[in-house]
Amino acid sequence: EPNSGDAIETAFAVMNYAQFSANTIVLNPITVNSIKSEKDSMGRNLGLITTVNGVNYVGGKPIVESTNIPAGKYILGDFVNGANLIDYTSLTLEWCDDVESKLKNQVVLIAQEEVIMPVYMPWAFAYGSLAALINVIKKA
Repeated sequence: EPNSGDAIETAFAVMNYAQFSANTIVLNPITVNSIKSEKDSMGRNLGLITTVNGVNYVGGKPIVESTNIPAGKYILGDFVNGANLIDYTSLTLEWCDDVESKLKNQVVLIAQEEVIMPVYMPWAFAYGSLAALINVIKKA
């Protein structure tokens, strides 16, 4: 039976395109916890995720944990050559109110941030479900 580690390693193996090679995976912290908790048929921990200097790794690749991705989903790709962070503006917060919000006894917070990050090669990235990937491996 394939496990999450097998699915992720397969995804990394498939994501080689020209000079682009997947080097990072983005997972929800809940997904990371569930992968860490996977056990074999005897109840022993599989040890799919290793931690080195505070960074979690799966299949030898670093994991970026983000709550911006749903649990059970993944994004992986070549974050070094496939895209580049060009510029960004720091987060600005502005408290404001108007007549309508005053009447409702509310205050509005406007948060703004700008990120300029061109994606040079969209084929260097993949998004999907770990469960779907495991099912594909089972059928192969």
